[in-house]
Amino acid sequence: MRQRHIDQLKKIIFFMRGKYFYETHEVFAREKCEINGGSTAYDTAIRGLESFNNSIHSMLNAIEINLSHSTSNISEDLTSKDEDFEEICRDFHTWEDVVTLAVDAFKPCWDLDERQSAEIVMVTMSRIIEHVCENNGSRLLAYSKAPESECFIARTDRFRACYRNYVITTDIVAYKSVPFTKNREIPIPFRVPVFKINLKECSGMDVMHKCFVRELDTCKEETRSNLINSIFNIITKELGCEALLNKTPATHTTY
Repeated sequence: MRQRHIDQLKKIIFFMRGKYFYETHEVFAREKCEINGGSTAYDTAIRGLESFNNSIHSMLNAIEINLSHSTSNISEDLTSKDEDFEEICRDFHTWEDVVTLAVDAFKPCWDLDERQSAEIVMVTMSRIIEHVCENNGSRLLAYSKAPESECFIARTDRFRACYRNYVITTDIVAYKSVPFTKNREIPIPFRVPVFKINLKECSGMDVMHKCFVRELDTCKEETRSNLINSIFNIITKELGCEALLNKTPATHTTY
């Protein structure tokens, strides 16, 4: 589990330092920042990006050192897995703080609806971390310890289909193309997706939610079903879909 956590951090570092930002695009990013946040907004954002990358590297190094120590300890006891999830949850909270600082640095560069979407993401992320890490990560631990039945493994493609069908039939996030006519030349994270919350998109998410839970319930995967269901409920509520769907109860089922 810790190794997968490390792999995810490495992907983030690659993404932020990869092909998504070119010096040739600086003029477009700087222009947007100056329009939205004034003459210092771009430089503030760049310092925030550098601080974010440094913080992620520090987290990664600390985790790898910790993992190396734990795997070399022959006398590792049976509580190690519990402690593992406590460590992961501490990393989650550190990650939340690091992302919050980065978002605050970039906010002046974003349009109003981009800022609002970022706020939704941050609140949702915080609620999910708070939920799964309650009691030192007991929910994650229970999920990890749940036996992976043949039924669960056999339905991997079904789970992917649940997500694919949602992506195909909805368009809940989109990158803006106005007022910047060359918006595609503005690199991430100087542009971020904007949520489009309406009945179609929320209904699509509800269908995906039901699809995941239905497949898990078929396998009698109660522990996994409960965690995934609770996470979907948090996302639905924080996006504003819960209130919207409750106005049309025929299309919405609360688990």
